[in-house]
Amino acid sequence: ERAEVARGFQEALARCRTFWLGGDTGTGRSTVLGGVGLGLCQRKPLSRMGLRPGQILCVSGQVGNGPALAIRYLLEQADEEFLEKDFRPVARLEAGQALLGLATAAMDTSDGVLSTLNTLSLLNGSGMELVWRPELISAPARAYCAKHGIPEWLLWEVEHGDYQLIFGIAEENLEKAKVLVPDMTPIGRVVEQQQMSLTLPDGASRTVDPGFARSLLASGDYRSALKELIRHSKERGMP
Repeated sequence: ERAEVARGFQEALARCRTFWLGGDTGTGRSTVLGGVGLGLCQRKPLSRMGLRPGQILCVSGQVGNGPALAIRYLLEQADEEFLEKDFRPVARLEAGQALLGLATAAMDTSDGVLSTLNTLSLLNGSGMELVWRPELISAPARAYCAKHGIPEWLLWEVEHGDYQLIFGIAEENLEKAKVLVPDMTPIGRVVEQQQMSLTLPDGASRTVDPGFARSLLASGDYRSALKELIRHSKERGMP
């Protein structure tokens, strides 16, 4: 088992063309693995600051497997309901490097899509008009939601992500960015007024409270909180 973990580290480092500096170990009741990435940038780095009204918001690739796995785990469902092997996130380092000079701000979705959008919104003092893109959700995650009657919206709302990048970009640079990051998907636009909305495929609009899921899950009763999220999303007609 330890050898498998080490092999995974090695594969990830090779894929990202980086190396292991070292670390230390300790003891405890459970296994906790953590890491910190350090790097140098020869150009002005792409940070979380820089969104401006009118810019397009994009995601670097499909999402859904991470939150689907989290939902399955917190609902205490059987492992086979959503397989852990379907969640193998890859750091989008190459996409981030390709977007230097084009994107104005970016952040990874390790904490989930909606949480990431909220952080960018707060840091930049801007609002967001979002658009629901069904094609952004991965096939395994869509199948899982359909089987269990879970609105796909929870795949944005649950705070467990797929390590994609969410970034802002001027509309005139959008086509150039698509050539460099072919799997990117636009999901909305930055607006001046600091609030969030979601336009559904039928054209209807819903206000979005990015703190709602966090407030429910803060109770610590995750199973009940998720059931309430499902009920609330269905009641509001979320996708």
